[in-house]
Amino acid sequence: MTHLVKELSESAATPVPRSQREMVEMGSSICRALGLPKSLGQIFGFLYFYSKPLSLDDLADGLVISKGSASNGIRKLQTCGAVRRVWIAGERKDYFEAVAELDSLVEGFVGDFLSPRFQLLSGKIAEIQLQLEQEKQLGNLSEEDSKRFEKRLKQILRLQKWFRRALPVLKRII
Repeated sequence: MTHLVKELSESAATPVPRSQREMVEMGSSICRALGLPKSLGQIFGFLYFYSKPLSLDDLADGLVISKGSASNGIRKLQTCGAVRRVWIAGERKDYFEAVAELDSLVEGFVGDFLSPRFQLLSGKIAEIQLQLEQEKQLGNLSEEDSKRFEKRLKQILRLQKWFRRALPVLKRII
């Protein structure tokens, strides 16, 4: 049993079924692998397997995280379309549920996470190319280093170009 799964089973106010704990752990692992906060995966995994919408208090208690962390995670997940707010008659609290259609989640991830990062990468590559050119002119780089750096930049540019072509195709497939 992983640390998180064990912690959830022992610390949560209400017992969390093992399958749900494992989904929380899987979501956490996926987010860590993507460089995202693990709490995003925990929150999504918890909501995805839960049968009814949950409040921030429910999430914080069930996941043994702070209400602030739950709130930040929910906000980020709403932004990328992975979670939606639902209204419950007679309740004043906000309740949330995972979007069951995973294609919406992937589309949001591509649009809100990958695309902006590729735009930032374009600017950074241009800066590096300019810096490389200046260093060549000043004689701060050997011919060998200059050629190696240029070759590596070309590889990065090819990869970036491939991703730019692949992203629209990926969005259509979804």
